[in-house]
Amino acid sequence: MSKTYYTHETKLLTVTVKPEHIEKGKPCTNDSCAIALAIKEVVPARSHVSISRTSAIIGAFGHGLPESAKDFIKLFDKGIKPEPFTFQIKYK
Repeated sequence: MSKTYYTHETKLLTVTVKPEHIEKGKPCTNDSCAIALAIKEVVPARSHVSISRTSAIIGAFGHGLPESAKDFIKLFDKGIKPEPFTFQIKYK
């Protein structure tokens, strides 16, 4: 009996955190912070998005965040509103 293996193509996802994400985002939350809101705009509508201080979980896969996003999270979680920015992550 042969096994079926599912592979997920890795893509480079470009995410832009806009002023409206920063205004609507909630500090210290995994699914409604500014970065989560920005990612939700560019992934399929039903994808679960959760952000930690070092990674993004999109659907069932974890993706490491670049330093620029980690620095943004540190400031945002302290109540400081950083400037809008764009970053890229690998996405399955």
